[in-house]
Amino acid sequence: MKNITLEEVKFQARVLKIEKGLEYDEALEKIAKENEFSGADELLEKLRNDFTGEQNPDEDRKLVAIKTKMFDENKSIKSYMNQMSKLANQIEKIETDASIEGKKEKIAQIEKEACEHAMQITRLLIGKDEHCRAIDTYEYCAEESGIAIYLNESELNNAEHKEDDEDGDHADIIVYLFPISVNINIVLRSLKESGGYRKDEFDIQVP
Repeated sequence: MKNITLEEVKFQARVLKIEKGLEYDEALEKIAKENEFSGADELLEKLRNDFTGEQNPDEDRKLVAIKTKMFDENKSIKSYMNQMSKLANQIEKIETDASIEGKKEKIAQIEKEACEHAMQITRLLIGKDEHCRAIDTYEYCAEESGIAIYLNESELNNAEHKEDDEDGDHADIIVYLFPISVNINIVLRSLKESGGYRKDEFDIQVP
């Protein structure tokens, strides 16, 4: 098996679609055989392990779980992000069109819809049973959304009433979504051995 990367596979698949009209699954099978894999499934497993860091014992297990969901749900995540980008374009048109009345209300409704898409993406990444809320400073934002995740329900309830948690400082995980660039920024809060908390930030391109 050759050491081929996810970006190389995506590029070759695009070339095969343009030059030979191959659909993604067909292209993946061809790329797999050309790179000495038994088939597309084995190639995908290799790409999945590379992306998630599953086999790296030093990788944060919460991050591995999130990246695994991101890899497995990439089509749905990109679809939601595409919808959010379209909503951002709608907002821009409303803001620049002097003939439109009631701009504030129209934009608020569109941004609310974008926030719902952001919540759906977050649930795909974290799981439906976790406790999520939009971060106040990013709430209802089509171009950039921040969702705070509290792994303990009581912490969520407390945080909603804390003035110092407007930016999700007490959240276990924060997911920042950047639909236009198809990027996701993950912030993980963990307990330090010396006491207190540390935050690690990871910027990830959706595969």
